[in-house]
Amino acid sequence: MEVKGVAVKSTIEFAKQKFTTNYNDWLSNLPEESFSILTNTISNTKWYSFKYAQLIPTDSIINNFYSSKIDGAKEIGRYSAEVGLQGILKYFVQLGSPSFIINKATKIFQTYYKNSHIEVLSSTKNSVILKITDFNELDRFTEARISGWMEKALEISGCKDVKANIVNSIADGDDYSEIFITWE
Repeated sequence: MEVKGVAVKSTIEFAKQKFTTNYNDWLSNLPEESFSILTNTISNTKWYSFKYAQLIPTDSIINNFYSSKIDGAKEIGRYSAEVGLQGILKYFVQLGSPSFIINKATKIFQTYYKNSHIEVLSSTKNSVILKITDFNELDRFTEARISGWMEKALEISGCKDVKANIVNSIADGDDYSEIFITWE
């Protein structure tokens, strides 16, 4: 499994911004493979090992700095949406309807994670169910990170009281992951 550099960059930027005083210690305690990726120039468009560029660094942030692991993962996802949906893209997100945002998000997701698939199972005026398949290294933290990204993207578009819940989970042995998102 591989992840696009833009997602790797957001993890590093999040750690630098949130944990400034502990950033160097966090970085130096990563495995050599992760350390090497994160300390070299990262290209937004290059593919990197999902395990070493995102999974292990994210797990390390969550395990070192958060008592609520799922909330920590969601916070990283929310940050990724905030920095990723800037400039002209943020303008389109703010003008778009929730269904527009969700459809764009499913396309963006597939450009972040190579050979993964996300689709809309059902959609109403104030809810959507997303199904994630073909993601063999998906863990609970990455699912939570994705749900946090979706929450923030919908908030940027003007939705209120957005809540994303993981209903089925590849990490728990289900055939697919399912995220149920509601808003007002």
